[in-house]
Amino acid sequence: MREREIESVTTGICPKCGEKCEVIFKKNLIINGLVRNPKNGRVFAIPYCRNCNKSNMQNQVVKEHVAPKKSKSYTLGINLWRRYSRKAQSIIILSIVTASLVPFNNAITNTVYSLLSGGKEYVRDVLFPLDNEKQIAIRLEFYLPTALDNNVTAETLSALLSSSYCKNSKKEPIILTPSDNKYATHTNTIVTVTCRASGKVTVKMISQSGSPQTIYESTPDGTEHIPFPGVPGSHFAGVLIVDLEGTKEPSGPWVPVNQCQLNNTCEEFLRHLLPEEKQ
Repeated sequence: MREREIESVTTGICPKCGEKCEVIFKKNLIINGLVRNPKNGRVFAIPYCRNCNKSNMQNQVVKEHVAPKKSKSYTLGINLWRRYSRKAQSIIILSIVTASLVPFNNAITNTVYSLLSGGKEYVRDVLFPLDNEKQIAIRLEFYLPTALDNNVTAETLSALLSSSYCKNSKKEPIILTPSDNKYATHTNTIVTVTCRASGKVTVKMISQSGSPQTIYESTPDGTEHIPFPGVPGSHFAGVLIVDLEGTKEPSGPWVPVNQCQLNNTCEEFLRHLLPEEKQ
């Protein structure tokens, strides 16, 4: 409908009195200083009936086409809800994404750490292998309370790791059980010992509860003493002794350790061995 047709006047049936009257078409209305436009591009059809009250008919048409005015507090509440609801949705989505990525991140971290650790150990195995004339002695001493047995103060489990064993790529871990020592009647634990080509030793204990406990994981340098706690019903507290020993036979003549007892010269031997007391 063109502009001149919008402001045109025609005749129609008055919806109130049922008589023929003029109908004015307008593209907008001004109500209380505000311009009101019809919806969907339509026009306002205002009947102008001489038999009816003109103002009432205009108000009737306006009420049918104009929505009630919303209060400022209602509009402000809607705007605040839209603003903070978007922020809340963003926070919820971010929390869900973060929670979903935590297991994935931990898996990646563990995988990368394992690869780096494995690569580091492999380099040490290749560049710094255990000397062929060295061996590693493992000894676990479980100390018993005096109230338990006056004749036995400790029960032991031991193993000897040779250089050839540590360098064997198809080696099986050494398993120590109480049956290895017929006198170990108060120790009920299983010990596993493994070593790498570099000489790195790992000692684990499996108690009656079934949870493994790593008590040593390092490369020995000389003699080391590592205390470990006891587990009720499995074993008492004790000390792990890790000793890096040489296998090369010493040179020189063999001398009996009890030579002084054989020739009755122990007093003279001790006098030369120990420093003289100051007068």
